[in-house]
Amino acid sequence: MVAAVDESRRREDSFRLLAFAYARDAHENNFHLRRGIWLLEDVGILCVFNNAPTTGRDEETAEFRRRMGAAGIEELAYATYPSEGQDDAGYTYAMLLKAGHDRMQFVYQAMLESLKAFAPDP
Repeated sequence: MVAAVDESRRREDSFRLLAFAYARDAHENNFHLRRGIWLLEDVGILCVFNNAPTTGRDEETAEFRRRMGAAGIEELAYATYPSEGQDDAGYTYAMLLKAGHDRMQFVYQAMLESLKAFAPDP
């Protein structure tokens, strides 16, 4: 039982580190993209990122999570970049989802619908 718990913790920690690496990459190398989805094909995971900390982003993210849960898509990890204590802490986030290429269009549509539901007025 202890070995299974340890393995589960190692898995969660690995996913958190991976999410942090993708949040950092989105922030440092893909800053021009406000939002996006990457397919991690080898492991069957989608990475959703957001470089747009606008008013309503927390609500948008909560709605997106609700839609993923309703569709049975598991959130594996969530991380933000830069880290707490740094300038612009939390500006970018990355969320890893247990979903492959076959769910990419659904995830994309859910991301757009969640954005529209909570987009700030122009």
